[in-house]
Amino acid sequence: MDFNISADEDRVLLDVASRLEAGPQVVESEIEEADRPLFRSLITKGWIVGLTAEDGSLYTEALTPLAQAALSNRRDV
Repeated sequence: MDFNISADEDRVLLDVASRLEAGPQVVESEIEEADRPLFRSLITKGWIVGLTAEDGSLYTEALTPLAQAALSNRRDV
């Protein structure tokens, strides 16, 4: 896991976490187009569990356990 994420990645991570609380998954197409590379980066860095649907679309159903722990330790969340 890469613990170094940018402020923009942090913003997208918080958005994804919020969306996951509201529903079972977050599909990449639901993310603002400008934020999609950040979504992919968070998957690559090990913050988000990335899955690929049969149609090839990227989605997530969960944050990684380490990301969940990191967010739970934050005072601003």
